[in-house]
Amino acid sequence: MDNFLADMFNPTIATLPNYDKAQGHAVTRSWSPRLGIVFMELQSVGLAESAARVLHGLDIGGKQLRVRSVTPGEAEPVPPL
Repeated sequence: MDNFLADMFNPTIATLPNYDKAQGHAVTRSWSPRLGIVFMELQSVGLAESAARVLHGLDIGGKQLRVRSVTPGEAEPVPPL
C-alpha cells in the first residue's frame, strides 16, 4: 500500500512550484505505521508544506484527507526493510 500512495500522489505533488524534477520523485518514501495514518517523505520542507496545503481537505472515496507537515522527530519510525 505504501508504494501505491506514493504513486498516487507523485503526479499531483510534481505540479507544485517547489518540486525539483532533477531530484527525482516528489515523494521519496512513504509508510503506514497503523491503519488510517500515512507518512510521506518529500524532496524538501518547502515541497512538503506546499503539498500539505494542496492536499488537506481533498476528498478521496468519501473521506477527507487531514494533511500536515511534520518534522522527522514527529514522524513514527520507518519500518525496517
